[in-house]
Amino acid sequence: EWDRKNTENENRKNDAKANRQKIEEYKTEILKLEVANNDLKVVYQNVADYLTRNPKRDISDVQSQIAAVEDTNRKIRSNKQYLDAKEKYGDQTKLYDFKTSEIEAVEKKRKAALEGAKMPVAGLAFDENGLLYEGIPLAQASDGQKLMIGLQISMALNPTLRVLRIKDGSLLDNDNRAIIREIIKDQDFQLWMESVSDDKNVGIFIEDGGVVAIDGKAQDKPKEAKKVAPVKEKVVEEIKPELAVPEEW
Repeated sequence: EWDRKNTENENRKNDAKANRQKIEEYKTEILKLEVANNDLKVVYQNVADYLTRNPKRDISDVQSQIAAVEDTNRKIRSNKQYLDAKEKYGDQTKLYDFKTSEIEAVEKKRKAALEGAKMPVAGLAFDENGLLYEGIPLAQASDGQKLMIGLQISMALNPTLRVLRIKDGSLLDNDNRAIIREIIKDQDFQLWMESVSDDKNVGIFIEDGGVVAIDGKAQDKPKEAKKVAPVKEKVVEEIKPELAVPEEW
């Protein structure tokens, strides 16, 4: 029991020693805090004196001015964007006007060329939609009109080789054929025209792939001619038969 109490008492002495050490440490910290507090007091007092000498001012006007400046800046930015866009628009407008003037110049040249050009067919003209005949698109002309127009154009394009061929002569009525004959004679051309007919007395009559009559005169069929399926009878009407038709035509 004595040893136990002695040990406890020694521990108390050690604890007290440790506490004294802590007290010394706390005293040092307290001194530091007191110095810091004194410094804070000095600064605080200096600032308090400044605030006393310079009372708080109303800055609502300044805030309003700042807000107005921001609004002005937004307008300035918008105006700059507008001016930039206007400048680009002006440049594009100038380019557009320049290109338009070029197009107009080309259009004038085209019109002058068309006006000065000698059309092979009366009533034939051009516009922005293409070829016209008597004021309507050529595609809307009758098949007979197209054949006659093509005939006259071919005559104008081939003044040296004065031979023409019409494959779809059946589309032409008697009046158109008479007109074509007059045109061919006036222009000193030879025309080979293929059409369907029962008349064996005019032109070269072909039947089953072979010539059976020329101007009504029966012809012997070639022995080597092959039999083929019956087809529609065709007659080739000839003017100036002494000229031959090029094979590629």
